[in-house]
Amino acid sequence: VNSDTGAVSNGDDDEDGPLFADMTVTFGALKRGLVLYPGRACAGHVEVDPIGMPGPLLMQLEEDPAYLLQESDIAEIVVPRSPDSHKGTHGTIAIVTGSSQMAGAALMAAHGAVRSGAGKVFLRVPGATAPYCIGAQPEIMVRGVGTGDHFTAADADEIIAESKNWSVLAMGPGMGRDAGTKEFLLKVLAAVDCPVVLDADALNLLAGEKALIASRGSRIIMTPHLAEFSRLSGLSMTEIKADPIAAARHFASEWKVNLVLKGAPTLIVSARTGNVYINSTGNAGMACGGMGDVLTGMIAAMTAHQGMSDLCSAACAGVYLHGSAGDACRKARGPYGFTPMETADALPGVLASLEEDLALPILQQPLLGGK
Repeated sequence: VNSDTGAVSNGDDDEDGPLFADMTVTFGALKRGLVLYPGRACAGHVEVDPIGMPGPLLMQLEEDPAYLLQESDIAEIVVPRSPDSHKGTHGTIAIVTGSSQMAGAALMAAHGAVRSGAGKVFLRVPGATAPYCIGAQPEIMVRGVGTGDHFTAADADEIIAESKNWSVLAMGPGMGRDAGTKEFLLKVLAAVDCPVVLDADALNLLAGEKALIASRGSRIIMTPHLAEFSRLSGLSMTEIKADPIAAARHFASEWKVNLVLKGAPTLIVSARTGNVYINSTGNAGMACGGMGDVLTGMIAAMTAHQGMSDLCSAACAGVYLHGSAGDACRKARGPYGFTPMETADALPGVLASLEEDLALPILQQPLLGGK
């Protein structure tokens, strides 16, 4: 197992392939190859023995630091609500997405925001899509924009005007790839001032629009899966998997965005510092359509969470809690077959456990050794 990248030698060879260990003890710092697949599958239970190496010194020597997220990190940034807070304190989340063919994606994104504790959730969908969404969940305030079954450039001014009252805007799930929708998306992104979470079809439409995104990237979170990331970056899937940390860091630097590269594990990169955070939660049962839509809404809600310091922290919180909710579903329902909506519904219980554990000391983030 390559300790830097997780690559394995002769993986299909029973005699010369890697050893599949029950336990791996690693010295000094946790190695990247023990948390990135396929190396992770070979490591078994991993124990880190610092053997006297001081963490601060290791961090000073690290040229391209990466950190493994733990519950203590999330507890530090997802602070409990103030007892005198109100719905206005917890953000006005706008989900502007969907089309008549994929109304469910828009509803799942909105549901993810609701279950993440957003103060108010507005869902804006194309006019012909609105009948499929109105009343589906009474907590979500739905309105159609325009008259078509997808967004067009003519719809942008209405969204831009309303965005002045929004804490954060999320776009992409179920949006479709119509040329008019791309014009709508570009016009909105060029004009709005609030933070923006971009996923799914929005990412596909924005491939090749690096200049526009980079000019506003510090307030953008992009959440591609591997195929979407390949289209955006121009890298092949093989190139990405060979060193996903380097690929993600380079992309975030070039596009100047906060990046969530979804996968096993998911990577989060800060636009400001270039630091990479590796998620430690989630399971294979979450590999089903709609999970990413729920995550989009969760990240949007975390962006507006009371006391949230920056967009990268919000992305880390959303990803970690999404995986934790999936782990709760796996424990309660079985290894797979639970739905994205059920995953979102598990989140309040995860947040309750997080607050209950706040009495534990905040531990230092473990350093993942570099090359």
